[in-house]
Amino acid sequence: MSYAPKQWLAVNVANTAVNSAEVDLGRTFDKLQVDLPTIDASSINIGVSRTSGGTYKFLKNEALVDFTTGGMQHVFNIWGYQYLKLICNNAQTANRTFYVRPIAE
Repeated sequence: MSYAPKQWLAVNVANTAVNSAEVDLGRTFDKLQVDLPTIDASSINIGVSRTSGGTYKFLKNEALVDFTTGGMQHVFNIWGYQYLKLICNNAQTANRTFYVRPIAE
């Protein structure tokens, strides 16, 4: 998945999964707006990588946000990364579609 300017990008977390597929924002950004659907109780983190298909690491502290059952928006600091995954700390019991949009400063 790659990003086209000023568009929301759909990011899916499949039934029984905790991770989304890799998201390519097309270039580096400092912030990411995430529109969360209603989800099974979970915290959300952003995994980032310097390269496509690389090793994903959690962003430190700020990215882990307890969203309980979702249905809200949040802006994450992603500190200059292009490749990311959404990671839930609990497997979802249905397919979930999140929407993300990078924010240029």
